[in-house]
Amino acid sequence: MKRLFTFILLIIILTNYASALDEGKGYLYDQKGRSVPAPSGYNYSKTITGSTLGIGDFSKIGDLFVGGNKIYIADTGNDRIAVMNDDYTPDRIIDKISNKGTQQTLTQPEGVFLAPDGLLYICDTGGGRIIAVDENSNVVREMQKPETELLLKEAKFKPSKVVVNRSGSVYVVAAGVYQGLIQYDASDSFIGFFGSNKVDVTAGVLVSAFWKSLFTREQREAMIRTIPTEYSNVFIDADGFIYTVTATADSKQVQQLNSAGENILKYPGYDSDSFITGLDKSSFGDRDIDYYKGEAIKSRMVDIQVDFEGIISVLDNQRGRVFQYNNEVEQLCVFGGKGGQNGFFSDAAAIEKCRDDYIISDAYKNSISVFSPTEYAGNIRGALKMYREGNYDNLQGAWEKVLCDNSNFTLAYRNIGRARLQSGQYSEALDYLKKGNDRYYYSMALQAKRSAFIRGNIIWLAPLIAACFYLLVCLVKKIRTLIGGGGA
Repeated sequence: MKRLFTFILLIIILTNYASALDEGKGYLYDQKGRSVPAPSGYNYSKTITGSTLGIGDFSKIGDLFVGGNKIYIADTGNDRIAVMNDDYTPDRIIDKISNKGTQQTLTQPEGVFLAPDGLLYICDTGGGRIIAVDENSNVVREMQKPETELLLKEAKFKPSKVVVNRSGSVYVVAAGVYQGLIQYDASDSFIGFFGSNKVDVTAGVLVSAFWKSLFTREQREAMIRTIPTEYSNVFIDADGFIYTVTATADSKQVQQLNSAGENILKYPGYDSDSFITGLDKSSFGDRDIDYYKGEAIKSRMVDIQVDFEGIISVLDNQRGRVFQYNNEVEQLCVFGGKGGQNGFFSDAAAIEKCRDDYIISDAYKNSISVFSPTEYAGNIRGALKMYREGNYDNLQGAWEKVLCDNSNFTLAYRNIGRARLQSGQYSEALDYLKKGNDRYYYSMALQAKRSAFIRGNIIWLAPLIAACFYLLVCLVKKIRTLIGGGGA
């Protein structure tokens, strides 16, 4: 009996271990939205803790930022900003600041950002402010709660994330603010809200709007209001485009906003319903939905990083995974997972890129995990770079290396097909684009092939068309004559 119990216990342990390993395997979604196996693009490398840095344990890490060969850590629970070098060695601690000659402390800072001018912006969340300090921790800028009727006076101001553009304009995510990003100008004055989420027009929204049109003012105010969803994070890329993340949205969890606050994160065929089949590219994260006690468990996006090559990496707190896309929202790889072992997360909070590595914080484990690229990820990036630079001659070979590792990678077929289209090899382009299920470019290649055929054969096509037209006219006349003669 004891042996049987031991055997059953061993089976359970091995099953759980195998399940954990299986969760860490890579996968992608094909054009029909089905998950298919894929190699991992990034492998766990190391774990960084406050203890390993010699600065004491981290507590509830809220944010990460990499800039100027430094890594800035919003160590929220310890009321400080920890700084380490990009080789993962300790640098310094920022827990006290000088504000107009007065020594002050940080209170639960949840956001940190190093601006192009060298100022370090900190969301001093517990203090209800955003400050910018110089290298000596002197406060140079300070932004308080905006004076606007759109925010309740009694509501506490809790800024959580911040980015700054090259002109000094500041964009802030704050808890409970659904009007969009809070925007300040270079003189620290509030100038409005930027890029509010749109309210999806569902059947429930339409019904609510209908009843509101019939009710009195008092009745309307008593009803539940339909409001946009607040942002959970913000990012600004090297070109100054702002990306927002909405954790609770079912689609458009990630948006790229232009200067007018409009989403421009689009892709070939975006405006043509005939080319969008199966895979909705406006939806990020896992396509598969799990259920727990009858409730759907969906991806919950909490952070984003966009590198100089336009590669978008989105962090899913719900499943502890990173979903990576190119600038056309084509999925490249998935890595990470939920769990207690190395390379998995209990409460994934922030993601940043440090050189070629990705670093991800865990607010529960109070640690930072480092993921290094595999050869597979390097081959993908190399092929994407060739395509951007127009190096079509070597592109097929680069993508074929990727296909040797992952024959399910439809992006490789699509990019080879597009390269063949650019080179005027329309028949080959059609073959690869069909394998890649790229209907938009397949239509372009087919039209280009027809046009090329007509241009190349116009010398004999013109007389042939004329002869056919002449024969058709003669045939019509003959038929009319026969009909006329039969009537007589």
